[in-house]
Amino acid sequence: MVAAVLGAGLAVLTGASVIGTLLIQRGRVGVLMRAVDALVAGCFRPVSARVRDYARRDALLAAHAPALLLARLAAWIICFGVAFSLLLQPATGHALEASREAVSSMLTLGFTSTHGVWPTFVDGAAAITGLVVIALQIAYLPTLYAAYNRRETEVTLLEVRAGEPNWGPGTAGPHALRDPRG
Repeated sequence: MVAAVLGAGLAVLTGASVIGTLLIQRGRVGVLMRAVDALVAGCFRPVSARVRDYARRDALLAAHAPALLLARLAAWIICFGVAFSLLLQPATGHALEASREAVSSMLTLGFTSTHGVWPTFVDGAAAITGLVVIALQIAYLPTLYAAYNRRETEVTLLEVRAGEPNWGPGTAGPHALRDPRG
């Protein structure tokens, strides 16, 4: 029974993390996402610090955001998997059987199930949760790409204002000073 209570608490906290991150505008990032962010940054930081060439470092760090998205998705799926395993443990009697059933249900394969009202309810909730988390992550991608495009536009405008690449008087000046007769 304690396992089911812990599982319910973990499911609620993970659901709050998904909702706060993907659905609530300017939502608060919880402890789980801060830990995932720190882990991914901790993997990229030492590697990128050793790269001295700007173009190679930029290419390396371009993978940071997609890695972060995948790590967040994995963290949510793992947390929900543990939560549903804990919820099923009283019905199955074994942690491994509960994990097998929870993962089966979350991936909507349904290759294993325990008969009874409670396990059927948990299996249904796991199936819905697995689909919703992945669908929300996919639906969130256009928002992320739009923000990335806005950022890249602003960076490009800053480069133009700073003279990179040369434009206007900076480009026309040397040509205007050149003698047209050769």
